[in-house]
Amino acid sequence: MLVYVLVLILLTAPLSLFLHECGHVLPALGLRAEQSQISIGSGKRLFSLSFRRVKIHIHTIFFHGAHSLNERSIQFTKKEKAWISVGGPLLNGAISWVGFMVLNDHVSYHLSLFVWFNAYLAVVNSIPFRIKGRESDGYRFLQSFFS
Repeated sequence: MLVYVLVLILLTAPLSLFLHECGHVLPALGLRAEQSQISIGSGKRLFSLSFRRVKIHIHTIFFHGAHSLNERSIQFTKKEKAWISVGGPLLNGAISWVGFMVLNDHVSYHLSLFVWFNAYLAVVNSIPFRIKGRESDGYRFLQSFFS
């Protein structure tokens, strides 16, 4: 059981969070973001990678949260912000949907955990809420789309 918890915390969560943030960055790049950053974890920065207009920062507590930042000189419109905010949950949802389509009784527990965690991220991040100044993707979507 301890192995499963460690796999969830040290592998599944960081990878799924990275994919979630990629779901925000991909539409932003499609909408001509000049620079995008993905930060995985918290604490002191361990290292950074750069790929064209995307910088990826990995922090010491890499299993604790993630966020992305997309910038361009002309501000994104409200509809563009809505698409960027919904990109993360949509990518997690697509990953989990594909995973559920191919899962069978013979699949590893680790892969099953990955699929379920992505489903969890898709659902929870789609729910509009704001707690202590932090807004969910669903909240940002509604705020951008309906304001």
